[in-house]
Amino acid sequence: MEPRFDLTETILSRGCWQDMGTTAVQANINLLYTLERCKFRLSINEARLQLPEQEAVPAVLFAGNFHYDLVGRTVDKCLQHLHKTLANWQDDLVAYREIIDDKFLVGLRENTVSVLPTLAVS
Repeated sequence: MEPRFDLTETILSRGCWQDMGTTAVQANINLLYTLERCKFRLSINEARLQLPEQEAVPAVLFAGNFHYDLVGRTVDKCLQHLHKTLANWQDDLVAYREIIDDKFLVGLRENTVSVLPTLAVS
């Protein structure tokens, strides 16, 4: 059996729903958080990381986006709000990293052994 990173064993609780079919169940999780300033959608997927000239290794793919409602009764007010929202992209990136690192990766690190060095996003 080829190695894989199993979300059903690391994030979801064990249950009889996993005991169906002829192969291990795979999970894709979509979450919606309501933050103070916006909504945050997070998708967590099982993946495989293929490095050049190496065997593919199990991985977890986190993808997220921040949803802001566009406010304003005129085009100018909407554009002002849009520019203000876009100016906050760095705060959103910090929030994204904190959510992933502090809420998910901490638990995953405790339950798994890393086969790759940590990849830094710059």
